[in-house]
Amino acid sequence: MSIVSASRIISETTKTYILGVETCNYKPMARPLEAREEFVEPEEECKIDYNNAKRVFAESIAMLIVALPVGILTYRRLFKIYKE
Repeated sequence: MSIVSASRIISETTKTYILGVETCNYKPMARPLEAREEFVEPEEECKIDYNNAKRVFAESIAMLIVALPVGILTYRRLFKIYKE
């Protein structure tokens, strides 16, 4: 679990802050009510999603906070049993 959360942190940092990967979305538009009006295609909006990166960081850090102490205690007990 700690390896997965650490890899997610590295992945999001690389995508967001180093490579600047953009997320593209279409703006929702209302369709014309009358048949005479022309339909205008919605515009695509691309931007770097910093909020999603912060969300992934928070989730990954929370997983690390839980997983690291449990992992350390487990390994200590296993090595203690192994030495006996």
